[in-house]
Amino acid sequence: MSSDITGWMPGQEASPDIERFRGLFWEAFASLRARSVRYDELRGDLELASDWLAGPLSSIYESGACDYVFEDSARFPGISNAEKFLEWCLEAVGDFRKIVSSVTPATSEEQADHRRYVQIAVKMEELSRIAYELVKRREGSRQS
Repeated sequence: MSSDITGWMPGQEASPDIERFRGLFWEAFASLRARSVRYDELRGDLELASDWLAGPLSSIYESGACDYVFEDSARFPGISNAEKFLEWCLEAVGDFRKIVSSVTPATSEEQADHRRYVQIAVKMEELSRIAYELVKRREGSRQS
């Protein structure tokens, strides 16, 4: 019987980190449907930025690990450890934020969209930092 990224074994309670991660996941990767026309025009770009990050984080959500990221240097060049993984995640969140910031909200609908997308980015960053801790813990357990 093998443990997951958190050291959790089947039959045990899940770790608080993975529980927090799973609780935030759907908040961060909610529908990106916009209320305003201006932000709706950015939806495709926002979804691309979001989906890129969602892949590895979805894997952690489902199985507690995203080992494929470290094994696929073609799709994830330079990601060789937890620190590089965090850098990559935060870069993806930064790309999402840049897209959100490319519009200066002028109407109440645009302001609401802007606030919502900023909050989604905050949650993506928090997920990335929790994922980093989980990946780092897994690295440590492999080296022991």
